[in-house]
Amino acid sequence: MLRSSAEPASGHRQARVHRTAGRGGARRHERQRVYGLSFALMNLGIGVGGLVSGFIANVRDPGSFRALYLVDGVSWALPVLVLLTIPHIGRQLSRGDGGTGSAGGYREVFANRAFRRLFAFSLLLTACGYAQFEVGLPAFATGVSHVSTRVVAWGLVANTVVITCTQTFVSSRLHGRSRSRALAVAGLVVALSWLLLGAGGAARSLGPTPVLATFACAAVFAVAETLFSPMLPALTNALANDELRARYNSIGSLVFGVTSIVGPLTAAPLIGNGLGGVWVGLVVVGGLCAAALALSLRGLLTPDQDGRPVPETVDD
Repeated sequence: MLRSSAEPASGHRQARVHRTAGRGGARRHERQRVYGLSFALMNLGIGVGGLVSGFIANVRDPGSFRALYLVDGVSWALPVLVLLTIPHIGRQLSRGDGGTGSAGGYREVFANRAFRRLFAFSLLLTACGYAQFEVGLPAFATGVSHVSTRVVAWGLVANTVVITCTQTFVSSRLHGRSRSRALAVAGLVVALSWLLLGAGGAARSLGPTPVLATFACAAVFAVAETLFSPMLPALTNALANDELRARYNSIGSLVFGVTSIVGPLTAAPLIGNGLGGVWVGLVVVGGLCAAALALSLRGLLTPDQDGRPVPETVDD
């Protein structure tokens, strides 16, 4: 939260760092809730950071930006101090802790069929979700729906508020439920959020409809994030063994880096050339296909990996 409060732009990348750390600092059955809480705190930090930045920065005073960067620089040191108080986190497993001494490689990671399916789901949903939310949403809202940048900014505030206020509740409700189905619902909700945005663009002449559609898109997308953020890392770590856990998580982090390129390469040319409807159609279909991938994943998982209660065996 400390780090996110000073640099909102790096929020989703920072969330990936919490995956392995969450594994080391929480019991197995608690990981899912830890990931959800971490995501909620990160978004709270983003909101606080945005407010602080708004009070400090002044376009008429270049010195205010120097002060902002100074605060940002100092903020990098604060998490280090916190981490120094928990030195047991992140230590390499010894043989006595369950390690085998052989780390394995990425070939072994991708030999896991369930993880390959999860990786494909992650690529598709982040390409049609996060990557487009950061680029496509403001471009479509301002260029097609013709709302102001202030409306877009308030939409992003609504997104942060929904996540901060509902993440812990959603995480508790997801406990003991199928992770693959929750991820499928996240894909459907992402598709719904883009449909709402597209409807606002189609009805831009109907008074406040585009404004309401922009707010609704951002808020509904936040609901998908509350499903996605605890379930994806929890499932990734459920598929991993201790020796390969860091590699599983690094591949999961790679997804966000790769798909961050997709937003500018798709949204900008399509929306900029008057093909906003095509862009909406692509991201909606992408969300639906991601949901289908998540549902197909269920058959590759054990009940324990999927987060479902393990059936009790009855002794004769």
